[in-house]
Amino acid sequence: MPLPVAHSAAGLAVYLSVPYVKRNELAWTKRCFLLFCLIFLANAPDLDFLPGMLIGQPNRFHHGASHSILSALLISGGTWFICRNYFNELSRKKLLLFIFISAFSHIFLDFFSSDSGFPYGIPLFWPFSYEYFMSPFPLFRDVIREGGSNTLFFQTLLDENNLWEILLELIFSVFLILVLYAANGSRKNLRWAGAVAAFPCFLGYYGLQIEPNWIQVNNYEWKNYDLQHDCTVVHISDLHLKNIFYRENKLRQLLKETIHPDILIFTGDTFDPFGEDQKAELSEKTKKLASYIASLPGEKFLVWGEGVCNNRHLVDKYLSSNGVHVLEDESVRSQTVPEIVITGKLPELADFCLVDGWDGKALAASATELNSFLHLRGTEGLRLYDYDLTGDVIFSTESGGLGVTFYSQYNRHNDRFYRIRWSSTSPFPAVSPHGTGNIKGVQRSQVKLLHDTVYQFRIRCRSEKERTVIKARFWPQNESEPIGWQIDAWDDSALRLTNGTVGIWMNGRNKKKWIDNIRLVSLDDNTVLMEENFSDSDLFSARWKTERKFTETISPDIEGKVNILLSHSPEIINNYKIKGFDLMLAGDTHGGQVCWPNGLPILMEKNLPPKWYSGLHDYHGMKVNISRGIGTSRLPVRLFCRPEISVFRFIGQRQPDEAVVQ
Repeated sequence: MPLPVAHSAAGLAVYLSVPYVKRNELAWTKRCFLLFCLIFLANAPDLDFLPGMLIGQPNRFHHGASHSILSALLISGGTWFICRNYFNELSRKKLLLFIFISAFSHIFLDFFSSDSGFPYGIPLFWPFSYEYFMSPFPLFRDVIREGGSNTLFFQTLLDENNLWEILLELIFSVFLILVLYAANGSRKNLRWAGAVAAFPCFLGYYGLQIEPNWIQVNNYEWKNYDLQHDCTVVHISDLHLKNIFYRENKLRQLLKETIHPDILIFTGDTFDPFGEDQKAELSEKTKKLASYIASLPGEKFLVWGEGVCNNRHLVDKYLSSNGVHVLEDESVRSQTVPEIVITGKLPELADFCLVDGWDGKALAASATELNSFLHLRGTEGLRLYDYDLTGDVIFSTESGGLGVTFYSQYNRHNDRFYRIRWSSTSPFPAVSPHGTGNIKGVQRSQVKLLHDTVYQFRIRCRSEKERTVIKARFWPQNESEPIGWQIDAWDDSALRLTNGTVGIWMNGRNKKKWIDNIRLVSLDDNTVLMEENFSDSDLFSARWKTERKFTETISPDIEGKVNILLSHSPEIINNYKIKGFDLMLAGDTHGGQVCWPNGLPILMEKNLPPKWYSGLHDYHGMKVNISRGIGTSRLPVRLFCRPEISVFRFIGQRQPDEAVVQ
């Protein structure tokens, strides 16, 4: 529902609707008082927040009787009765009309707004009907108002969503005032200037509110008589879920009431924001967003985009337990349509590899902007607690980061660990816990790791009765090991880790960070638990587990009559050989999000031709569908690039006719 910005603009618009000549007949004090009355009346229904604030529940009485036509009639009638003699320069009928329009404008704007909170809308015809009404298409965004307490209420008013709503209402206000000025201004040339200036305001309002909610359904028919029955495969991408508002509810309605998918596919960036501070368990908000995905109709398949990659493990576990197939470089046969095999690709995580280092072979990684991990595998028989972890590292001048993980509980559905990391912008090694409690003590080394210099490190982990102790030191390879500890920290929280494997973390540009001569030694008896100098590529592959599976070729793991490949980015066609697929579904581009009127993107950041930012394309005998997506990123704007649902109607066995795509 709109904030006071839009409601006040409506009151000002009513004031500007009073003929210019009549306004000038009023004294200056009367003009100010009339403006005040009209703006107050336009906001008056929201005074129903005040009783709730008195009991610490601001939303308790909001959208009650004050938001009805009868309430507008009563308050406007009372105001007119009080003011009818004061504004004697205006006819009483016109004064009553202006006062009523101003009071009714609040109800009008609230009706044409999104409302995702119970009871959803306004009680227009109270007390004759207790039914709530809301426009089928909103002119304003939903406003987040947490009503648990007065403090929380005012804090959430500054939510990012609400700040965008304020901007939207300001644009709406300027547009409304310019239009009225163009209609009622005193000078013709200024009226024309107002009309011209109103156009970019309308374009901004349209791009912020209208088009992002105007979902387009694109239908494709595919005849394939290898299928025993007809089926509907729906492709959705880039939802960027932060809240369940109008657009998300509209998507659910379209899927359930109109499209009826057999298979529902999500190709990445389904969730926003990128992660959560506490990784030990999911927040209730993230669970709510994941439940929304699980509640949609059809058999669901999902691959990750860049958005939630850092926190995908727990979301994966939650989605999988609720019937969603989360695919990470793997193929799955559809349970609904067994002839269809769906393969999902992880986003571009680093591919760890062996390179020629400063002293023989060393470990490096390919380019990635995402957090990428390599972990020691086959550690079941090792005593992985109370150990020293040592090694050699060198960091180039390129961007990105390098780190070592320890006491790591890292697997498909879990990503808890301690980590010491550093980067080109923060070259002082520091403890970075992930999914654990708060670390205490000295957490950052004062030794600056210089570029292109080989350093040695020692990280000591010890599990004491009530805390886990982490110590570390770094020194140049050509110097003696120092005696003191540069990092001396501990975790005594209930979430502390007491054992776990070791690993490597990297991100940034290609093969510019190396690590070598890793050694794991027990603190109890100095037993060498593991030693790795990365000289043997076969031993490296057997000993270390990376997250990426595909190397040069992507192909289905199992046979299907129809093989579908899911990838967040369509740019994989530039980097991989893709074999054995009939259809590839991708997103990531948002169609450009802001485009020219012909639909071509204004800004092109992908390594793709302009026409490949959206639509269905042919690629070496395979169809590639690139979705414009549903949500937005960076800016919540769409212009000449409507959100999109792609619907593939597969026509099953009819006659032995040739399968074609229409």
